[in-house]
Amino acid sequence: MPGHHDSPATGSKAEGELSPARFSLWLVAFLALGLYQRLLVPGPPATLTLSDSYYYGRLAWLSRLSFPHPVTFDTYVGFPGMEVQWPPGHAWLLAALQVLFGAAEPFSPDGLAALAWAGPLLNLAGIGLIIAAAARQWGRWAALVAAGALLVQPLVADLGQLGEADHHLHEAFFAAALALAIASALRPKARCLGWGLALGALAALPYLFTSSGFLFLPPVVAASLWAHLARRPGRWRRALTLSLASASCLAVVALGAWSLGRLGRGDYVRLSGFHVAGHALLLAAACAPLLWAPTRRLRLYAAVSLSAGMGIFALTASSFMGELTYALVHLGRGSAILSQAVESNPLLSGGTSGATIPLAVTLIVALPVLAAALLLAPRGPSAPPWLLPLAGWAAALAALTFAQARFARPLVGVAGVLTGLLLQRAVASGRRPFVMATRLAALLLVLPPPIALVPTSDEDSRFTQGLLPALACLKTQTADPGGRWDPTQQPEWGVLADWNLGHLVTAFALRPVVASPFGQATEAEEAAAFSRSILQMEDSAEAARLCRARSLRYALVYEPVPKPSGPRRSLRRRLASGEQVPGFRQLCQAPPADGRVARVFEIADPSL
Repeated sequence: MPGHHDSPATGSKAEGELSPARFSLWLVAFLALGLYQRLLVPGPPATLTLSDSYYYGRLAWLSRLSFPHPVTFDTYVGFPGMEVQWPPGHAWLLAALQVLFGAAEPFSPDGLAALAWAGPLLNLAGIGLIIAAAARQWGRWAALVAAGALLVQPLVADLGQLGEADHHLHEAFFAAALALAIASALRPKARCLGWGLALGALAALPYLFTSSGFLFLPPVVAASLWAHLARRPGRWRRALTLSLASASCLAVVALGAWSLGRLGRGDYVRLSGFHVAGHALLLAAACAPLLWAPTRRLRLYAAVSLSAGMGIFALTASSFMGELTYALVHLGRGSAILSQAVESNPLLSGGTSGATIPLAVTLIVALPVLAAALLLAPRGPSAPPWLLPLAGWAAALAALTFAQARFARPLVGVAGVLTGLLLQRAVASGRRPFVMATRLAALLLVLPPPIALVPTSDEDSRFTQGLLPALACLKTQTADPGGRWDPTQQPEWGVLADWNLGHLVTAFALRPVVASPFGQATEAEEAAAFSRSILQMEDSAEAARLCRARSLRYALVYEPVPKPSGPRRSLRRRLASGEQVPGFRQLCQAPPADGRVARVFEIADPSL
């Protein structure tokens, strides 16, 4: 309807220009392209993409055995054990797929198939919900652009490809869902209490499914502050809605941290008191504008909520600030493990590969056009209330993405929804420059470069396949250390290996390992440093003594041939080259594959 641009465009010019038939045809085309990208993957069938997906197979099985209690500790990683830093919700979804596929063991053919299909099934299910919600709340243009971005953008397709079981596949979906919810909550006639509670739950839900839950409440609070500063009709209702969202999100996060036994701890990696403190501070910020509300009840609500938020933050400020510093170090790639992860590289660095390269090309071209469309959008009282909050969130994520590529996942979701809403608005307004710029931005966002249509390298698959014979030897030629599927039972011994082999050792050899790719946890970094220092030592007898003192009985090396990495006389290089090393007796050698050789050694007891 003219003059009421925040309502769905049912029966309006926007819907008239995109009939149900055209909408369906475009949607089918996007779906076909998205399925092509997700299912045409290199490597053997039911092979998982990265080692994190393999550990999720173990975590899902443990979660299945312990349900409904989440798994918070695993003795097979970071031997003699460490806290699990990943959220339980995704593990429960994978456990449900294991049951659905009839898996007898987590890494049986059926178990691997369940994990391999997790990416496409969960990714497409989430995108389907976004399409339905966008079409119902805003119209077909908004739904189509959001669907196109989420279906064919290379990074989202890569996260949902066959063989991907990591929790990151949810991040674009949650960002898009929250962007839609923020836009809907800011509409003139949105119900205050209902949308406040829904927004709060939606902002807290990612903590259950992904490690990036901290990204989702700040845009809600920023929208609350903008609603006050804009001084538009309905600003107090909007500010109240978003402050209620902050309060309900804080309650859910506090309940989650308490249920996991981490309410009194400062730990940014795992849901804990750190997140409660941060959300309490955000609640105070969201409620502050309501202190100037025209009604006494609103001012009283603001005063109580502000006092509660600042009180909770004051109780945990010391641990919060220290942990925040630690998190900022990781943002600057100050972790030895994170600095080697592709997703931690800047988007335009030489270390990015696979899906991030076409994504970078897309963003470099699409973002300036999207910015131009935003500049052409209506200003002043006629501007939609969701415009600046969503644009600000997208801009913040874009800046973070160029620092670390991992933030592109939620950026794609927000950019897709923002562009879709802009296009819905532009077509309804009929302003030609606005329509043309927004259509161009949408086109650039949903049509990836041709490079994205070529299957990525199967380097990760070949890396894993070359290691499997050595892992089979480690499994069959060693005694069961115990505690395989019981985290309460301490295994008798563990395995020395590089951190990037850790999840594969626990998956295929079913043996505990000292180092693993949990790059953000302090104990994981310490374990990786210990493993690296042992393999760099020249005194093999001392290395064997240190290993046995930590109950490590076996060692695994997987190095390039003919020139292994490391100093010439280092333990790593001598073991990989097949040299007879005192204190280390070779059990088996896998056939060279992918330019690497894998060897398994028994570590001698120095007392014998």
